[in-house]
Amino acid sequence: MSRKQINLHLLRACAMLANSEPARALQCADYALQLASEKNLFLAISLVEAYRGLCFYEMGEWVAAKTALVRGASARSCPVDMEGLTRKVQMRINEQARAGEEAQMARGHKRRREVYELGAEEVSAVV
Repeated sequence: MSRKQINLHLLRACAMLANSEPARALQCADYALQLASEKNLFLAISLVEAYRGLCFYEMGEWVAAKTALVRGASARSCPVDMEGLTRKVQMRINEQARAGEEAQMARGHKRRREVYELGAEEVSAVV
């Protein structure tokens, strides 16, 4: 019975994803994961993780998506292109890291400019 319940919750997750409701889809997938874990259904766990990865991807949660996709990599008969989706997620993670580095550099340049301008004001006050 638990395999049918797992499949039912994965089907619900698919419906939620098709309806652009990834957060609700994730809830269904999480419940399916709980059922599969309780029964130690390892192949089902892999499949559920693949669906969780898809949910996280749709939510823009790149690190969580990658983690779930890696866990679901051994899923059989998965309708998701795991390799391609994992590649896309890694690209997004890299883009996010670059954007963070650029923002950090911009803050550093702004701070140095403020210190420079403050120093120039102090010099002109002395002269």
